[in-house]
Amino acid sequence: MQVAFDRIKLTQELTHVGRIARKSCIPCLEHVKLTATLGEPGTVRFSATDLETTLHTELGAEVQEPGTVVVNARDLAKIVKGFGKVKPVTVRSLDSDRAEVSSNGAVSTLPTYPAEDMPMSALEHGLPELQGSATQIPAAALLRAIGHVDYAVTDEDARYYLAGAQLAVAGGTLHLTATNGHVLADYQEQGIRGDIAPMILPRDLVANVKRYLAKTQDTPTFSQHNQDGVGYLGFRVGQREIISKVIEGKFPDADKVLDTPPTTTALVDRVSLLEAGRQAAGASDLNCVKLTFIADQVGVAGGDGSGSHFGQNLPAVWSGSDRVVGLNGTYLRQTLESLAPADSVRVAIPEAETRAPYVGHVVDSIHFTPEPAGPGMVRCIVMPMRLG
Repeated sequence: MQVAFDRIKLTQELTHVGRIARKSCIPCLEHVKLTATLGEPGTVRFSATDLETTLHTELGAEVQEPGTVVVNARDLAKIVKGFGKVKPVTVRSLDSDRAEVSSNGAVSTLPTYPAEDMPMSALEHGLPELQGSATQIPAAALLRAIGHVDYAVTDEDARYYLAGAQLAVAGGTLHLTATNGHVLADYQEQGIRGDIAPMILPRDLVANVKRYLAKTQDTPTFSQHNQDGVGYLGFRVGQREIISKVIEGKFPDADKVLDTPPTTTALVDRVSLLEAGRQAAGASDLNCVKLTFIADQVGVAGGDGSGSHFGQNLPAVWSGSDRVVGLNGTYLRQTLESLAPADSVRVAIPEAETRAPYVGHVVDSIHFTPEPAGPGMVRCIVMPMRLG
């Protein structure tokens, strides 16, 4: 194989590949397979996997000799970045176990890996080889959905069924939900054609989809597949496609908590509450923000045992009974940031002793919704902290 690449474009593709072919205790998973095909222009297909997710992406290039080569993705990226900014980069296989990377007279060699030993999973040939219905979701709608809920995806592997976001499309409505057991974020937007049965998308897939959509105007396509008894989700946008195993398990029924009627509500300026909450959390040694709901205002306070204290009363459109709750400062900040660009936020407290099925014990739940509402419906919940 011998191919001449535009250096900038090659660097961009290797950046995406590097998010899949990461450092691993299994050496072959650190590699990327390059498959060059003749044409006008020629194309090179990049393939990488971490056994859970497989990435295929194509890049136009000057293919002088077709073929396949497998090299360490991180080492190739380092070499390419070290070359000049304008000159093309040539990748050439020398023999069965070496490849040469050159540009403007500079030459580096890399060891290669046997292509037939790459564990590309049952879906090595990509989505075109699979049978399944495809659903197109407008990029803007999907970006809005992910932007409102991705902060709630847990990073704890112990609760594996929460390590992702549940996606569904039914009855013309896109529905994306995430929770880590302490916060919950739910987004729904109508006007989406197609059908996707509820499935849990791994957090790495959610993050990669968000990155890809932020830099393209193409409409992404989702498709569900089953291969050898394993469920997969196929995602394609432009020349890139990701095939990911879905998370097996039962996602919590968030509607049981989200639909609980409130007894106290307050409409308050979102940015003011965000800034006051940030200062209150900074003054607290437990990162706790105390919210006091009384007539026509919301009090925001925080302090520690040494006497440091912050307090501010924010005007609010209030109804219901007086309430005092404590919230984790980080969860409050993330929730309010996710509701941007709304001017105001409605804070609602349902009846006490609301049972939250995803936590498993009796707690209160503090609900947040943006006002005015955007193209979709956003609902968030933060579990309170105990106040001493």
